[in-house]
Amino acid sequence: MGTETPKLDEKTPEATKASPKTALANEVSQTVATEAELAGVDLSPEKMEDPANFMEALNTLSSKIGMAMDKIAALFAHIGVPPSEIEAALHVPGAAVTSPEEPEPESKISTTEHLGMIKESCAKYGGKIKPSTVCAIIKMESNWDPEARPKGKNGKYLSDAYGLAQATTKTFNEYKRETGNINAQQNNPKDAIDFTAWYCNILIKRVANLNPAPKYLIDPNDVEHLYMAYNNGPAGYITLRTYLDDPTPANFNSLQKFQRNNNDWKPRSEYAKKVAVVARNYEENMSAVEQKYEGNFASAPLENFSRVSSSYDVREHPITHDFKMHNGIDLAAAAGTKVLAVNDATVLRVDSDESNGNYVFLKLSDGTIAQYLHLRNSGAREDGSRLRAGETVTSGSKIGEVGSTGHSTGPHLHFALKTPDGKYLNPTKATMAKLNKSSNS
Repeated sequence: MGTETPKLDEKTPEATKASPKTALANEVSQTVATEAELAGVDLSPEKMEDPANFMEALNTLSSKIGMAMDKIAALFAHIGVPPSEIEAALHVPGAAVTSPEEPEPESKISTTEHLGMIKESCAKYGGKIKPSTVCAIIKMESNWDPEARPKGKNGKYLSDAYGLAQATTKTFNEYKRETGNINAQQNNPKDAIDFTAWYCNILIKRVANLNPAPKYLIDPNDVEHLYMAYNNGPAGYITLRTYLDDPTPANFNSLQKFQRNNNDWKPRSEYAKKVAVVARNYEENMSAVEQKYEGNFASAPLENFSRVSSSYDVREHPITHDFKMHNGIDLAAAAGTKVLAVNDATVLRVDSDESNGNYVFLKLSDGTIAQYLHLRNSGAREDGSRLRAGETVTSGSKIGEVGSTGHSTGPHLHFALKTPDGKYLNPTKATMAKLNKSSNS
């Protein structure tokens, strides 16, 4: 095994005088000592005093170890290491500077659960508006939170927009009158979904009624401009597009009554482009969104958790910022939390890569493949032995620990299910049934 890796936490006079970088090395070495020894990396205080050696050591080890990236990043930031150097050391652009205290907003309900309602409402109003368009608008307006309300930096509500559709009271009351759904509520998911499909159709007609230039008429498949009208109203949409095409002072002045501030048009127009991208992702992944896992688990996939930090849905990736389908659920939990086999299973693979970090794949008794990603130390049994492909595990047995390896911004378990022919399934229902039961017991 070579020479013993020095322990950097001993209370020697030299350690007491150590620089902040040596203090950080002390923290890191407790987790990486074994990997450092195997990789031939010298973590002695003398070596770590040299910034070049320090960054080279972390660059070598970060893709191998199961230490939570957010902890490394926080320690880096605390001693003043520039974000660019942090990102280089961790191999993950943006991951190192993401604060674990500011996670992605939690989706309160699932697109999969409400896709039937969405399709029904789209068909109800003529079928011109695609379900993927309604999904994208709701995703980007409220992130599927029925109680969503926009707040400013001072904590005050910016408007009376409310619910999944972020409908204002005035427009929602209009919907109630015109559809006869007089008992509809803004925070009722079914009503909000129906409002969205209705309003998209109404907007197309109202823009046409204003007799704009033909190029400003809205095609139902033109999600970017349809959302621009959704967000700005028919007249605001035409005025904004006129200014974007011809940014004269006169057109800018006309735009002012539709803005909160002089530059409000910029984020509004850019956001409309994002909504269109999300709609395309929903359209391309609609079959995946519809797929549910209908089985049951004998055990939760981990011992405990704090929250669902990312749902089985189209989302903006927290590191790459690309919009794409998230084919599993992310369960935020403390680093080191036990990860468990959900059913009796056969171990398919225990491995690691740059994106998924340390991972374990199990083949469940019903043939479904369960994927556990970003583990701190994958394949670690309760007795410390390692899992191997081909071995069997029983439900509830430990197969690893929660970590933040690979492309990750904080400790969590990414849990996904796949059919034998490679189609992803939404694991939310079976997973939450066990997690909620264990948290209430």
